[in-house]
Amino acid sequence: MVSLSVSGRERIFGILDKAVLRLLWWDPEHQVYPSSKKHT
Repeated sequence: MVSLSVSGRERIFGILDKAVLRLLWWDPEHQVYPSSKKHT
């Protein structure tokens, strides 16, 4: 499972299979799996 930041809050989640990212969902508002920045 991979989470990539697209821009700002946007995230793409997918499964990395060798050199292919199999897209599972796009999270434009970072609501699927929110995280907080550490040490802020």
